[in-house]
Amino acid sequence: MVAETLNHIDTLTELPNRVYGCQLVEELILTDKVTSAHVIVLEISRFGQISDSVGNSLADKILTMTAKRLSKIFSDAMCIYRSHGDNFCLVFDGDLELQQYIEKLQDFIQRPFAVRGKIIVLSVRIGLVTAKLAEQSYTNAMHCAEAALHYAKMNGLKVCLFETHMLDTAKKEHQVANDLRRSLISNSHELFNAIASDEFYIAYQPIISRNQQNVAGLEALLRWNHSELGTVMPSNFIHVAEDIGVMDVLGAWVLRKACADTVQWQQTLNLPNLSISINVSPKQLINADILLNSLEQAIESSSIAPHLIRIEITESVEFADSVPASLQKIRSLGCKVALDDFGTGYSSIVKLTTLPISDLKVDRSFILDLDSADQEKSDKARIIARGIYGVANGLGLNVITEGVETASQLAIVTELGADLIQGYYFSKPLLEKEITDFLQHSKVAI
Repeated sequence: MVAETLNHIDTLTELPNRVYGCQLVEELILTDKVTSAHVIVLEISRFGQISDSVGNSLADKILTMTAKRLSKIFSDAMCIYRSHGDNFCLVFDGDLELQQYIEKLQDFIQRPFAVRGKIIVLSVRIGLVTAKLAEQSYTNAMHCAEAALHYAKMNGLKVCLFETHMLDTAKKEHQVANDLRRSLISNSHELFNAIASDEFYIAYQPIISRNQQNVAGLEALLRWNHSELGTVMPSNFIHVAEDIGVMDVLGAWVLRKACADTVQWQQTLNLPNLSISINVSPKQLINADILLNSLEQAIESSSIAPHLIRIEITESVEFADSVPASLQKIRSLGCKVALDDFGTGYSSIVKLTTLPISDLKVDRSFILDLDSADQEKSDKARIIARGIYGVANGLGLNVITEGVETASQLAIVTELGADLIQGYYFSKPLLEKEITDFLQHSKVAI
């Protein structure tokens, strides 16, 4: 009996594991005739990055300390258990006030850990539900809390209370993940050889140089032609690819194909200085050896000049501590690094001085209001845009202005000193065969 109980205990944290935790809760519900329960699922954000940064030993220590602190702060919980990895589940009597537990959790989040001389401040996401146990089982209630946690992760929320539609969202995400795996398997030959795929393809959007009056470069934009959903945009599947660990495969394919296509256009259309911009997923930068290897292979196989490759990273995401070093390695290959969506994240100016970037892409949200009918809004937009160009020029960064859609916006950004411009005014993203025609007639189009 003792051995059987020990098998139900998580050896690292000494909390019940998921199976035993669920069993204990269900027994308590029956014994104490509990009619409702607050189920809270907590996940440590970016724990993989923390582990990579401090090492597995310290990461395990953080999990142990987290478990002890949760047990101490929430001594009135019906049950606390480690559901898996960096996830913990807390269950409380539903007759008690939920808000007090939310406030305690927020206080818990703010307290740093001192681990072997290092100060660690955790960031967590929380999904929760109040379940009427006469209407649903505890297992279903926990599933609802996990759906709320998943919704919080997908939408950048810290705390999320379950709503019915979140189950549908979770089901769709699961279906996308399954379909994505299937598509990768069925298109493995095409992806390996960086040739046209039945489901994955690249659209290219031109980047125009106003000074040179030509197409200076292209941005490669990954698309997924889903058999039922049609064209699926990256925002709807890249995070899934990251979560299921297949982004490296897709990323490597985009690098190889985009570089090969660019070299073909350089040669056949006599455009030797045509550049290519390629977006990189944040998770590809955490352990960047695979990314760097893929980039080196793309350069070698296509014979593209490295300085004509621009790797774009999104400014709005949280960067791991290892990212600056990874970007520096990309720069050491001779490639450029652009900070995309500039101004949409936090500590933007700080990132300009701490990240080894060469280029800056001004987010379209700053361009939309330049020609607004609201004069006050338009004036403020111009002041902000002028400030961004000034800072970038002062730091010696190349500036690419995104989202230019109207002639008046083009006139304004040109007046402010913009040279490299991207947007629907010149062209939407085009298919491979369409880009050839655009490049051939670009002098006329501009």
